[in-house]
Amino acid sequence: MKRIIVIAAAMLFCLCAKAQLHFGPVVGMTSSTITNIREVTLEDAKPKNATRYHAGVTMQARLPHGFAIQPSLMYHCKDAKVENLTTGYLEMPVGIQWGPDLILFRPYLEVAPMVGVAVNSKIDKEMLNRLEYGVGVGGGLDVWKLQISARYNWDLNQYMKASETAPSGSYRCVTLSLAFLF
Repeated sequence: MKRIIVIAAAMLFCLCAKAQLHFGPVVGMTSSTITNIREVTLEDAKPKNATRYHAGVTMQARLPHGFAIQPSLMYHCKDAKVENLTTGYLEMPVGIQWGPDLILFRPYLEVAPMVGVAVNSKIDKEMLNRLEYGVGVGGGLDVWKLQISARYNWDLNQYMKASETAPSGSYRCVTLSLAFLF
């Protein structure tokens, strides 16, 4: 088992040694809603899409054969227009990208597992699940030092703890982002 870990670490080090690193800010808009909602006290309320924002920093490591790894640290504001369920999360998505480098631009496809923690909310802290995890799928375009991307994100956990009096469900988001990479 130790040999496998050492070999995997050595391979990862070799790949990262050849990587081109780029850093920069990222900002964008988020359209979010809650799905699979179990309404207990809100018989007439239906969750609707709400548009909020996200902002943070990102690092892109371009690897050989068109691959890139792009971890980000972002503040992500999500809402569902149901009883003021606005929640701000500190999230860390790790984008795994593939796309050909076409000299002037680079289109890519991306899968991005993510983990986050709620840092502020209008929801009672006793009821809120503070830990968030999920996955996103999308694509984008790198042109010069700009990166434009779109992603559909699924939160895989319930945003509130199980309760007889609280609605339960998970966030679904569409994000549009713009990054400037140095």
